[in-house]
Amino acid sequence: MKTQTFLQRTALFIAAALALGSPAFADDSLLKHGDKSFLEKAAKGNMMEVHMGEMANRKSANTEVKKFADKIITDHTANNVELKTLADMKKTGLPDKNDDSMKSLDAKSGADFDKAWVEAMVKDHKDDIKEYEKQAADAADPDVKAYAAKTLPTLKLHLSIAEGVWDKLGRDK
Repeated sequence: MKTQTFLQRTALFIAAALALGSPAFADDSLLKHGDKSFLEKAAKGNMMEVHMGEMANRKSANTEVKKFADKIITDHTANNVELKTLADMKKTGLPDKNDDSMKSLDAKSGADFDKAWVEAMVKDHKDDIKEYEKQAADAADPDVKAYAAKTLPTLKLHLSIAEGVWDKLGRDK
């Protein structure tokens, strides 16, 4: 039996991967790059919001912060379920975790944590609203466009709640 060379083994591996439809070699996604990128970023954002909500429930003693955290967890969990359904329909994968670290926020406690957490919610939701508005207007895929447009009112509500809680906590003007 003749020993295969490295190039022969590599060629066989690539051919087998292509035949099996390996995502490393073939993209079966029905989405353009910009729409796919938006869905990936939205999934990471939803996961981060849920994680931050859980952090607030664990660390805060403020009832308004905890109530808002519960809403964040509920809404962003639901958003991610809808997003996963859309991604599956479009034959594209989503990240299963968000690696963004929130160590500086997690290091805070008491009123300092509450203010920093709500401030982060305000900033994040302002950024998200801009991105979702852009996608609601410009996404190439009509289902991605519809998802962005449908999610916008929830994000705007979250921003409004966050700003109200931040005002009550005495935001720095």
